[in-house]
Amino acid sequence: MWIGGPARISLNVSPAYQPGRYRSPPHLHFQIERLDTPSEGLPVDHERARRILRSGSPIARWYLAAENDLPQDVINALQRDDDTAVVAAVESGEKFRTMHAAAQEHMRRQEDLP
Repeated sequence: MWIGGPARISLNVSPAYQPGRYRSPPHLHFQIERLDTPSEGLPVDHERARRILRSGSPIARWYLAAENDLPQDVINALQRDDDTAVVAAVESGEKFRTMHAAAQEHMRRQEDLP
């Protein structure tokens, strides 16, 4: 990770593995974040996810499958996608969605404390 000026740059690498029925290929995740935006990112837009699901390219659906906060109908459809890379991506992202949901719930409980 590198932080300097108005940006944070991170690079993550994952080896190939098979979380379920489909093999997840090795991948490299390169992220650039602006430091003047909220750390939680932009507000969740479930309708955008549904639009990508309906009319997005396989690559757009692959990226969508990696998002943490997806409605269950979108996850279900991605699990049945014709492109096996999309299916592998949504399956490999399950643990991150589970951790994200648990973290969100923990933060909500913390906010409710006196």
